[in-house]
Amino acid sequence: MKIICLVGEIGTGKTTVAKILENLGADVIYSDYVAKIVSSKSAIKSELVKFFGKKILYRNGRLNRKKLANIVFSNRDKLERLNEIMLPQIVKEIKKILYQKEKLEKTSKPTIKKIRRTKKEDERIVVIEAPLLFITNLYKKCNEILYVTCPIDLRIERVASNMNLSEKEAKLRVEGQNLYIPIEKVNYIINNNKDMNYLKKEIKKYYKYIQDRYLFKSLF
Repeated sequence: MKIICLVGEIGTGKTTVAKILENLGADVIYSDYVAKIVSSKSAIKSELVKFFGKKILYRNGRLNRKKLANIVFSNRDKLERLNEIMLPQIVKEIKKILYQKEKLEKTSKPTIKKIRRTKKEDERIVVIEAPLLFITNLYKKCNEILYVTCPIDLRIERVASNMNLSEKEAKLRVEGQNLYIPIEKVNYIINNNKDMNYLKKEIKKYYKYIQDRYLFKSLF
């Protein structure tokens, strides 16, 4: 099994890249879906409510993720506290999925796929979409780190469109993330600043590089 960690700031197109890699044959773990699993656990939800208040809940008791996001992306200290609560559990959950210690229910949503058990262990390529990789110890599990980037104005435009936000709200989220990415630890960079056809060509080139480096050479 070879593990690729996919990182990049909000709005760079990490999820799109992950889906292209999935279509090419990789198994993908989507951190946003893992975060939903973690935040739905009663102990974590209680801790979130204790710090942020009941205003982050819908009337039915479910977590209002949009309201929580609006709070944390306008306050750096609150964002850091959210990460302190969530990240250790997200990493733990990813490791469970990665090493198949826990069976997950199938979902019809294109957010997560169970790792294929039919593949031989040395033929598996697993992609972890993990934007906060470097403030956890998860990067130590990776064979490769793929960094997706693009200009900030394009990121703001994408966030506004994808999340149905105003330009002001999108800018607040983009500028509030403050993601730490040490370039010296990155193995490969893709600039997602053009159209989808260009991106697909770049991802296919990258996937071939991974196969040549890790899979095909092991056959000889």
